Parts: sequence; structure tokens; C-alpha cells
Amino acid sequence: MVDSTGFPGDGMRSGRTMPLAPPAGLNPAPSECERRGWGVGCFYTGRPSPKVSVGLVRHMPAPVITIDGPVGSGKSTVGQLLAERRGYLSLDSGLFYRAAALAALRAGADPANADEVLPAIAKLNLEFRPETDGAYYTGVLSGGEDVTEGVYSAAVEAIVSDVSRLPEVRAHLLGEQRRVIGQGGVVAIGRDIGTVVWPEAELKVYLDAPLETRALRKWEQRRADGECIDLASVRQLLETRDRIDSTRADAPLAAANDAVRIDSADSSPADVVAQIEAILRARGLAGGCCGA
Repeated sequence: MVDSTGFPGDGMRSGRTMPLAPPAGLNPAPSECERRGWGVGCFYTGRPSPKVSVGLVRHMPAPVITIDGPVGSGKSTVGQLLAERRGYLSLDSGLFYRAAALAALRAGADPANADEVLPAIAKLNLEFRPETDGAYYTGVLSGGEDVTEGVYSAAVEAIVSDVSRLPEVRAHLLGEQRRVIGQGGVVAIGRDIGTVVWPEAELKVYLDAPLETRALRKWEQRRADGECIDLASVRQLLETRDRIDSTRADAPLAAANDAVRIDSADSSPADVVAQIEAILRARGLAGGCCGA
């Protein structure tokens, strides 16, 4: 279920999407893009493949766009739509912590014990790819193994909060996040991306909405999932989460000083994306991935 503006309650709860498969003859596969030197941000955009002369045309890494904001602000929905429109990778920072939680689960580690979790995630080598033929926006590979289904499993859901609270784990995963985002052509979504993970992003967006609006979105999403919970309880949960996120000592939720603030309360996801794309055009960053 979605609210009147078209936002679901929580874009990352399931991560599911309707697949968008590239028609035959359109943009080349990522591996072909890489061979041509167009970078790993070169994915299907719905436009014909670029005509290039190998060795003569080089494309600078595509911009990085960060979208931070509180729970229920619509950042996942907007980020996924923006990434799809621009042919970028939609990368939610929560995927890193889910991958770490899966590794801890497989190792039998106590998810609240850093001494046990750190060895389990020491050799994580994560890769991400846009999904065009599956149930999720972003596919996750660990050491070459496709773990997408695993990171969204109920078992991981049950422990990911414990894992993500560990400062040692956050510090370890910071390097992984920077490595992936640094490849360019990414819409990076989270709570501290523009302030801590990638403050050098070409465009930083802080997406927000009043607490009442966000609570309603979450409540409607939970009802759609079959959960019996009242609106007041959801509102209280969000208040608590907001307080924890904004006051924690390690990477608190905050807007970067140079972030563009957008209120999503009275706008549809498409309207918010249109605002972001207008800013990209104004900054000369509107050129699509792969030279589009």
C-alpha cells in the first residue's frame, strides 16, 4: 500500500521491485562497458548503446548522488527511481550491514559481540549490481557468491540491528562502502552517507517529511504486510528511532552543510526525482551514464 503521494511505508523493508529488463540491442552489459573504459556505472538506461571508438572516447566516472534522511522520508523509493532513470546503481547502506549479518550468522557468531563478528566479516569482498531480472533492486555478491536472497532473509532481519550497532563493525564497513561508492554512477542511500561515508559527493540530498507523514507511511506499509499495529504505536517507534539516530555518538543522522533539503510530504516520488534532476541540470551534472 502507498500513501496519497505514492510513497510506500518503507522502501528497504523488502527491497522488491518489478524487473526492468533491457530490450535487445540496447546498452551493453556491465562487463562490456568496463572493457570499453566507461566504468562500472554503465548500466541499462533505456536508450540505445553509445557508439564509441575504443581507445578514443573515455567517459569520466559518473557522479555520486547521496540521499540521507530519517525513516519513512521516502529516500529508498526516491533513490531507486532516480537510479533507474539515470542508469546508476541504487545502493542502500543497509545492504552492507545485512551482508555482515549474514556472514556472522554463517559463522555462528554472537551478533552483539564485536570480537566474534569481526573475524566473520574480515574477508568480505562485496559487489553490487542492478537487478534487471530478479525480485530486488540491487543484487549482492560476496566473494563472487550471489547472497541477495540471504541478506533479505528473516534470519538476517532478526540480527542486523545488533550487528549494525557495533562501532567496530561500522568502522570496518566504512572502507567497503567507500570502495564501492568511489566507482561512481551511484545513488547512495542512508543516514550518514553525505556526512561521513562520501562527503565529496557531487550532489547531496537530505530528504525529510514531518513525523506524522512518515508515521502514516510506515503504518500503511505494515498494515499491507498484514501486521496488526495502531498508528500511535508506529509514531512512537519512529520518535524513538529518530532520537537514537540523531543523538548517537558514531555517525549521527544529520544533514550535510551543503546538502539540498527536500520535504517529501506533499510530493510524489516522481516529483522529488524531478526536483533532483533539475538540480543536476543546473549544476551541469545531467549527462547520463555512458555518455547519454
